[in-house]
Amino acid sequence: VRLDATGSGDAEQATETLRFDWTLGDGTTHPDAGPVVDHTYQAAGTYTVGMCGYGTNWNNNEYGYISTLTYL
Repeated sequence: VRLDATGSGDAEQATETLRFDWTLGDGTTHPDAGPVVDHTYQAAGTYTVGMCGYGTNWNNNEYGYISTLTYL
């Protein structure tokens, strides 16, 4: 599965995003992975995927998304 957050963010912070942290719902995390992550799930199922984008002030989460992914 390819997860792509390219172009995500808010209008004020979109050009400042330096870091993307991902949680993939199966115990896998990808800290500071960039806006695109490729992942292979070991089993079909429904997974809750989270992504947080950070701007120039890395202590503050600029935006975040949580979505449900069904892998068949």
